[in-house]
Amino acid sequence: FQAAAYLHVDDVICISSSQAGAVHADLLMETISNALESIGFTVPEKSRTKSDKLQKAIGYSFWASSNRFTIAEQKWGLLHDAFKEQARARTVFAEVLRALIGYWIFAALLRREALSLPYHTFIFINKFEGQRVPLPKEVRNELLGMAAIVPLLYHDISLPFAPTAFA
Repeated sequence: FQAAAYLHVDDVICISSSQAGAVHADLLMETISNALESIGFTVPEKSRTKSDKLQKAIGYSFWASSNRFTIAEQKWGLLHDAFKEQARARTVFAEVLRALIGYWIFAALLRREALSLPYHTFIFINKFEGQRVPLPKEVRNELLGMAAIVPLLYHDISLPFAPTAFA
C-alpha cells in the first residue's frame, strides 16, 4: 500500500509506501508546509489534503479501489468516444484533434510509452492547422489506437517505487 497527500501551494503531491515509516506522505506534506510557512508562505489548513481524504490532485484522480492514479473515470469514456468519432469522420478539423490530443497527452504522462503513438497525427495537425481536411489512413489508425489504450493510461500506485529516479 502507498499513501499520497496533496498540498495546494504550488501543487505538491507527496507519495510514500506503507514501509516508509517516518517518511509517510502525510508527515512529508506537513514538513513541506511548515518549511514553506517558515519562509513566509501562507499554507491554509484547507489546502492540505491528507492521504485518507485525497480523491484528486492537479487534474488526476485516485481510484482507491484499484490503486490507480489516472484521469477521472467519466473522462476516460468521453476521450475514448471522441477519438473514435474523429476516426470515423471523412474530414476533420485539425484544431479539434489538437485539443483532443492535448488532453490525451495529459493522461498519457502516466504511461509515457503511450506517447510514441501519435506520430503521424502530430505532423497532420501542424500541416493543416486551422483547416478541415480529409483524414489520412495512418492518422485514422493512430486515433483508433489512442482510443483503444485510454483504459491503460494510469499509474498503479500499489507497485513498489523504482530504486532509480530520472530528472
